[in-house]
Amino acid sequence: MRDLSKLVFCLAAALLSIFFASCSSSGNDDEKLITFHIGTSRNISTGLTKSLVTMPQSGFTLVVDNDPFMYSGDLNRVDVAKIIMPASGMPLFGFLFDCNDSGVKKLYYKSASNMGGYIVMLYQGAPVGLRKIDAPIDNGELFIVPELPLDTDLQEKADDMNASIKAIGEIVKKKREENSGIF
Repeated sequence: MRDLSKLVFCLAAALLSIFFASCSSSGNDDEKLITFHIGTSRNISTGLTKSLVTMPQSGFTLVVDNDPFMYSGDLNRVDVAKIIMPASGMPLFGFLFDCNDSGVKKLYYKSASNMGGYIVMLYQGAPVGLRKIDAPIDNGELFIVPELPLDTDLQEKADDMNASIKAIGEIVKKKREENSGIF
C-alpha cells in the first residue's frame, strides 16, 4: 500500500511538472508554485540531491534538499500573521500556512525528523522565507518569516499565493477525479 501511495504521488508530481511547464508560457499568474524544502546550515556536500540557497535579505546560506517535501497542493490557505518575540516583545510579521490533511502529515514527519534544521519556502523557484525547526509541528500551521524587501505588501503577496493554492487545489482535485477509476 505504501508503494502504491508513492507511485500515485510520483505520478501526480510528474503531471503537475508537465502542467507547470506548459503553463509557464501562458502567463497565467494563478499557477505560481509554492514549495517547502528542508535545509541545514551544516557544512555538507550538495551533490545531486541538495543545493546551496542564499536567502535574499539576510544573506544566510543553507544547504537545501532539491526535492520539496510539501507544495501548494498540500495547503488550504495562507494568511499574514503577527507573532510577538518572547525575548524582546517585538512584533514579527510573516506568513501563516494552513495545511490540508496531506500537508499536516508531511509537515509533522519532516519537522519531527529534522529538528535543528530549517524549512525553506520557495515561491516560483526563488527563496522567500524560512523557519528554524525547534519542535515538531503537529497542528498543520506553519509560520514562515519572509525574506522580502521591507516595502513588500505582505497581504498582496498572501493573496497572490492563495490564488496559486486555489488553482493547484483545483488541478489536483480534477486529476484525482480523472484517475479515481484507475486503481
